[in-house]
Amino acid sequence: MKRLTFADLARADERTQRFTPYGLSTGTRILSPEACCQFQQECVASELDQNVPDSTRAGFDRLRLFHTYGVLCYELFTITDDLTWIVLEQALRVRFIAYYEGKIPVKDKQGLTSTFAASDFEVLSRAFRRGGSHYGFQLHTGTGTSSTMPLTLEPLLRWAHHSGLLDGQRNRRVQLAVYADRRNHFAHGGSIERLGMPPDSARSIRDLGEIINRVWGVRTPGGRIYPAPIAREPFVLAWSEGWPVKAGSLFTRLRPEQLRNSPTNARNYMVVLAPDVDQNLYEFDARYEVTPYPVDWLWGPSDRKGALAWLAANPVIGDSASTIDRIFAIRVENGRVYLPMRPEIFKNIPTEMRSGGWRLIQADFPNDAHFHARHEERNELCPEKKYGGCPVTELANGSWSEMLVEIQRVAPNSRSLPYVEARVPRRDSYPDDVGC
Repeated sequence: MKRLTFADLARADERTQRFTPYGLSTGTRILSPEACCQFQQECVASELDQNVPDSTRAGFDRLRLFHTYGVLCYELFTITDDLTWIVLEQALRVRFIAYYEGKIPVKDKQGLTSTFAASDFEVLSRAFRRGGSHYGFQLHTGTGTSSTMPLTLEPLLRWAHHSGLLDGQRNRRVQLAVYADRRNHFAHGGSIERLGMPPDSARSIRDLGEIINRVWGVRTPGGRIYPAPIAREPFVLAWSEGWPVKAGSLFTRLRPEQLRNSPTNARNYMVVLAPDVDQNLYEFDARYEVTPYPVDWLWGPSDRKGALAWLAANPVIGDSASTIDRIFAIRVENGRVYLPMRPEIFKNIPTEMRSGGWRLIQADFPNDAHFHARHEERNELCPEKKYGGCPVTELANGSWSEMLVEIQRVAPNSRSLPYVEARVPRRDSYPDDVGC
C-alpha cells in the first residue's frame, strides 16, 4: 500500500477538476480546488421534502457528502453511485412501514386476514423470511388481492407503483427492469472494477432524491423523472401556401406579440395553447395527439387579420398540463390503428367515427400508446417483453360507448374539448395501417 501524507489526502484530484460547468476540459484549463468543490456541491444541491423522515434524510445527506469528497478522492464517485441503490431500498422500507402506520395487513395460508405489528422493517423482514414466524403469509392490499410480502428492492418498487406512490409508465418499466439488477450487481461485487465519473454520481443522487420525494407525495421542482405539470402558454402557428411540399415554403411558431411582424409570405395562422419547449408543432392536429406534450387548439386556421382580431378579443391565460400517466383512446378498424386521441376530445367525435373497436391505454407519450396498439393489432410481441414490453398500461378495450363509460370511471374529472378538424399540413404520410 502506498503511504500518503495528510497533504496528499487534502490535495484536489485533477481528474475531478476537469469536470466543469461547460463540460469536460481536456486542455490545461481546469477548475481551482475551491471552484471544483463548489461546482460538485451544486450538482447535488436538490433537497428532500420536509416530510421525509430523518433516517432517510441522513442516508441521502451522507451520499451528498461522499460525492463532495470526490474532489479529493475520485474513486468516491463510483462508491457513491453504487450506494444510491442501498439508500433507495432503505427509503422504500421506511415508507412501507409508514404507509401502513406499522400495522401491515396480511393474509395467512388459509386465507384469513389480520394485521402484523412492525415498528421497523427489520421486524417485518425477520418474520416473513424463510424460518420466520409468518413465512408464507402474503401482503393483503385491501382490494381483494394479495401478493408476496415485498422484502427487497424490486418487490418494494412494484408495491410503490401499485399503491400509487410512484407514477409514470416509463419510470415503472425502467425501475422494475433495471434497478434491482443494478442493486444486485453492486451488492454481489459485480462492479468492483468499475470506475465512474462525477456526472454518474450526481445524476444518481438527484434521481434518488426525486424518488424519495415522490413516495412521500412531492414532486421535485425541475425534476427529470417525476416532473411537475408543464406550463403552457398561447402560441401562433404560421405557415405559407404550399407548405410543406413547395420549395421555399415555411412553418414557424410565434408568440402573440410577434404576430404583427410575422413573415410576409405566411398566409395561414392557428392559435394553440402549448408548452414552450421544442416539439414537433409542425405536425399539430387538433383531433389527434401527435405532439409529445398536450397542445390545445384555440382558433384557426385563417389569415393574420383574423388571428390578431381573435387574440385581441380573447386574452388567453396560460395553464399547466401533466406529462406522465396520460390516457389515450385509440380506434382500431379494418386493420388500421388510428392515431391516439385525448379522452376530452374522444367524448365529442362525430358519430361516423365511433365505429370499430377502441383501446384505452395509459402512457406517458402518445407514440408509446400508438406503437403498443399496433403491436397488438399485428399480433407482434412488444419489444423486450421479458422486461415488461411497451411502457404502457392497457386499461380497457371495447366499443366507443363502453370506453366512454370507462373514461368516466378512470378519469371522472376530465373536461370536454370540441372536436375540430384543424391541423397543419403534414410533412410526411403515415403507413397504410395507420388511420388518421
